[in-house]
Amino acid sequence: MGIYTDGSMNEDDMVGARWHVEGKNQGGATLGELAIVWDGEVCGVRGALEDAPSNSNILILLDSQAAIVAMKKAGRTGKARTNDLKLVLWISKNGKPG
Repeated sequence: MGIYTDGSMNEDDMVGARWHVEGKNQGGATLGELAIVWDGEVCGVRGALEDAPSNSNILILLDSQAAIVAMKKAGRTGKARTNDLKLVLWISKNGKPG
């Protein structure tokens, strides 16, 4: 199952996230002016993982090398600096809550 994500900043410096779970859901979130695009990318991954069916094999497709590196580092060290990154790490190790 493919998961597509993207984070972006508009002309008003507002950061947002979008995600699409292949054949299922799509969603989005506004993170505001204090966030950076990297935050939007990670938020998109978190949203998609929460929307994906439990116990499914997934392929996450995103275009942010910085977000990929941060997620890999968090996976190695167990440390994450944002709530979205903490949730991505938790879901990747434990599965979806609930």
